[in-house]
Amino acid sequence: MLDEVRFDPHAGVIVLQILLPRREQWVCPECFSLVTIHDYASRTWRHVDMFGLRFTVRSRVPRLNCPSHGTRRLPVPWAVPGSRFTSAFEALACAIAESTCVRAMATRLDLSWDEAHGIVRRAARSEARLLPMAALPRPAS
Repeated sequence: MLDEVRFDPHAGVIVLQILLPRREQWVCPECFSLVTIHDYASRTWRHVDMFGLRFTVRSRVPRLNCPSHGTRRLPVPWAVPGSRFTSAFEALACAIAESTCVRAMATRLDLSWDEAHGIVRRAARSEARLLPMAALPRPAS
């Protein structure tokens, strides 16, 4: 749920503060068993720039205690686990990278080489997981 929108005119940044529902228990993202909250960590993700301004998403994300898997961060619906960019931003970056080189994409989006390469690497891993599905025979009609 969107909690607050803040504008920093000096930095040209709009921050969207997202509140996750407060619950005593969540579900482990690996085994789906009920778990308790270990603690919270504030995280920030870069979103797609709009109106000449940089947009970021910020949220306090719970870390969960799973008896089988230990402490795990709750995955958020707007980003790939481990990424500091929203899924929408990564999709935009990949669309740009398809028509140019990674360095040009990084320059256009004001990313470091490591950030741009990480986005492309995550997309390639995601594609690799989907490729076996694409090779499945289609049902006869």
